[in-house]
Amino acid sequence: MSNKELGDMEELISFHERVNRLFQDEQGELASQHAYTWTPAFDIYETEKEFVIKADVPGVSEKDISLTVDNGLLTIKGERLPGKGMERESYHCMERCFGKFARSFVLPSEVSINTIRALLSDGVLKVEIPKREVGVLSEPCS
Repeated sequence: MSNKELGDMEELISFHERVNRLFQDEQGELASQHAYTWTPAFDIYETEKEFVIKADVPGVSEKDISLTVDNGLLTIKGERLPGKGMERESYHCMERCFGKFARSFVLPSEVSINTIRALLSDGVLKVEIPKREVGVLSEPCS
């Protein structure tokens, strides 16, 4: 290998190490190795009385979903588990993702966090976030 080829190889390795450092989290782990392995598709819309978040979560049971509100931040976490017997199957193609997911949304100040409702039906999670009535004082964030 010539000196120029060796120099090019060292430059490429150095570049690769710099890119890896960009994608490391505070514990030094690569972001691609994060605990959350997939993210469902989310829609957010507003009506006159509420904000609505919908997520496609087929195969996720109600017991595997949690919603929390902390300092005006709504976090939706869940997990889709592989089907029973999957370890015994011999897959030729596997495109569906399994594992944990988490998504957070900043809530507008005009919502009523104490009356948020979540419904899971036909693989769609629907989170209804009512707006406060005009003239109602702010509610403390939990």
